[in-house]
Amino acid sequence: MKTDAGIPYIPFQHIPAKSPDVSPMDYCAFGPLKRSLFKRILTTIDGLWKVVEEEWKSIPLEILRKALLSWKSRCRLIVQKKGYQLEHLKKLTLHFRH
Repeated sequence: MKTDAGIPYIPFQHIPAKSPDVSPMDYCAFGPLKRSLFKRILTTIDGLWKVVEEEWKSIPLEILRKALLSWKSRCRLIVQKKGYQLEHLKKLTLHFRH
């Protein structure tokens, strides 16, 4: 893929785990998004999409940025923990250093 499209990638065999602990969307974005959606009363699919868009826009970019910057450290921690699930603590995500 890198040769054909110039896009670097991680070979499948080097991916440490396939779990929510690895995906920034799972450990950072979807949790707050789901919690905010549970607080809303939704009656139609169109209403759901409208609320999803509103709530997505309300997530501070700094939180998403920190999650993405912590990804490499999270992967290393998963390898250290031999693939065991990490605790989903906000401070764990925010205190990683890259």
